[in-house]
Amino acid sequence: MNIWKSKLDNSEAFIEPKDFPNFLPGFIFRYLGPFTKVFALTTALDAIHAIIIFLSTLLLTDVLNILAENGPLSVFDGFLYKFILLYAVSLALSWIIRKWGYSLANVFSKYLTFKLYKTALKMDFAKLSGFSKEKLTAMFAFITKSVDGFIGDRWLWGLTHDFITVGLTLWIIGSRNLTILLFDIAFFSLFIFVGIALAKKSQYYSHKEYLSDVKACSVTTNFFINLNSVKRLFLQDYSAKIIKDSYLENYRDIHNKTAFHSSYWLLQDLIYGTAFLTTMGFFVSRAARGEIPVGYIVLLFSTILQIKDIFEVLVDDLLKYNDFAARMKELKVSLAGLPVINTGGTEKLNGFAKIEFKEVGFDMITPKNTRRSIFVDNLYVEATEKIGITGPSGCGKTTLLNMLMQQVTPNRGQILVDGVNIANFRLTETFCSVISQSDILFNISIKDNIVLGSDFDAKRYQRISEGVKAADFINQLPEGDASIIGNTDVLLSHGQEQRIKIARGLYRDAKLYLLDEPFSGLDWTVKKQVIAFVYEFLKEKSFIIVTHTKDELDNLDRVYAFDRSGKLNLAEVNPPAEADALGAEPGAAQLL
Repeated sequence: MNIWKSKLDNSEAFIEPKDFPNFLPGFIFRYLGPFTKVFALTTALDAIHAIIIFLSTLLLTDVLNILAENGPLSVFDGFLYKFILLYAVSLALSWIIRKWGYSLANVFSKYLTFKLYKTALKMDFAKLSGFSKEKLTAMFAFITKSVDGFIGDRWLWGLTHDFITVGLTLWIIGSRNLTILLFDIAFFSLFIFVGIALAKKSQYYSHKEYLSDVKACSVTTNFFINLNSVKRLFLQDYSAKIIKDSYLENYRDIHNKTAFHSSYWLLQDLIYGTAFLTTMGFFVSRAARGEIPVGYIVLLFSTILQIKDIFEVLVDDLLKYNDFAARMKELKVSLAGLPVINTGGTEKLNGFAKIEFKEVGFDMITPKNTRRSIFVDNLYVEATEKIGITGPSGCGKTTLLNMLMQQVTPNRGQILVDGVNIANFRLTETFCSVISQSDILFNISIKDNIVLGSDFDAKRYQRISEGVKAADFINQLPEGDASIIGNTDVLLSHGQEQRIKIARGLYRDAKLYLLDEPFSGLDWTVKKQVIAFVYEFLKEKSFIIVTHTKDELDNLDRVYAFDRSGKLNLAEVNPPAEADALGAEPGAAQLL
């Protein structure tokens, strides 16, 4: 366990997604890192295991030769203990490979997932169009699943054994007759070439048959479930026709698939059979003339039969690697314009006297997939000051907070902390804490969601949970604050979840609090009480609040508003009627 933990501790993020290898084995060999020695040792043991299995076959060849010459009792003359020894060594190697090999595949894929996660943390998704975090997660899962399968299912017990078996077989054939060796290599190469060429077409027919089968099952199930509607709408004949047509379509696809696959199989077998019969015929004739031992024929027969299965699997592997390469190219094209976020320098930023935005500009993509620019020049916040940010939906309020948190990088200008560019610092949890309706609650206990790795302070925890009006409903849950978020027996309303998020943000003892519409979803009575508590709790702290609601902007040091051009200006809080005239929500603050 400690060995694997040390490997994860050494996991560093990739520098750029564009450096991802297209070839699946390249992902392994390039990023083995701390796993190199374990991988090399396991591979070596696997190779030795394959050789021992081959030696067992060679030993069987010798036994057959002795039987033919000296009779059954001669087998016990020195051969039995060799079989036992080889079997014991084979068992020991199998045990080691199973113990370390499968662990290696699993832990290395987790190690790779960890690296990919760190890579995703550095990505500036605000500047990416047409590629979601969900799609990226699916692509990363595909990568790690492919890597896990390659090491656990193909490299160990697969490719290593396959290459050794093929290599030793061809070596034995070549040592007896070079012409037959070249003949076999030519036909085996043709076997692989034809397999790859036809397998792509076979995949097409298989996928088409799968889709029509899913369609037929879906249509049938839908009509079965809704039989009452079918009868009320007099759709008996129509529904039967639709079901029959879907079955006929599926049958046509099955027929095309089986017809092509049988022809594909026959052609492959003809190619392989030609090489097999030619090789076996040549060596059988030599054995008949007494030029080679009869046991040699058994060795060739067993190994050449294995070669067909090996090549069929290799063809499937090559198709998978081709699919992997295509997906990687798609991923790199999609992420080509995605910059890596500058997450700051090595110096930790724990506090500040003044933060100011100097001619900061940012080009962002709106929810409607259009480009919009924002410009912030006069915003500043000093220690213990309370600042409000308002403006129309989608104008860039949340983006402004994200720039401050180094989640996105400004295209122009600088954010200065006590006169130094914030990019030179590495933010810490003691510098800022965020409360946002868009941040999720994690599938851990309510208590852990609030504390989130900080030192537990029972008094602070109780004061906050009571102050945000969360203590009562938490205590009513079957397991109290030990209840796991996401379980079916823990059903929380949107307002209750938001109060837990507020408690989480307040529990962290930071110098600056970033409140992104924190009171959204709270009913009016609770909302007034929670606002009063939050503002009182943070009276000795600095905070920036993003909101549309006038009541949340009262008693602040300054309020800024984005105008429709994307520029942030110092604002005054207007009466509701004036705000409505500007097209904002009732009671909103707008620029006069």
